[in-house]
Amino acid sequence: MVRMIVDFLYHLFYRIYWWNIKVIKDSGTPIYMTFLGTIFLFVMNINSLFFTFCLIKYGSTSQLPGFIYWINISVVILTNILIYFRRKKYKYLTTKYIKSLNERQIKSRDLAVIVYFILSFFIYFIIIVMVDNANNG
Repeated sequence: MVRMIVDFLYHLFYRIYWWNIKVIKDSGTPIYMTFLGTIFLFVMNINSLFFTFCLIKYGSTSQLPGFIYWINISVVILTNILIYFRRKKYKYLTTKYIKSLNERQIKSRDLAVIVYFILSFFIYFIIIVMVDNANNG
């Protein structure tokens, strides 16, 4: 199970990097932008879980102190540093990673990344609407 999660995180990093290079054509800071992209997605997902917990337990998020968000962001940044920058893993992910996979692995991991993106934004949007209704209603 842990290996599946790590493989997914590596593939996510690679695909965001690929997007920055091939689609956006970022030649200046693609690794930095990939790092920021993974942080954005993880913070969005952690906040979705956190907001859901607060809505279930307290019925609102209006009383939450602001430093909670900074703690979430700090934990995500540190986690990303450990995952991608420890032992310079990002170098392997941007150069040799995709060559180590067969066609079937690439397709299944690409599908997982696409589903992850869609679900992340959809669930975050739903949670934000629910939080807004709970805080204003």
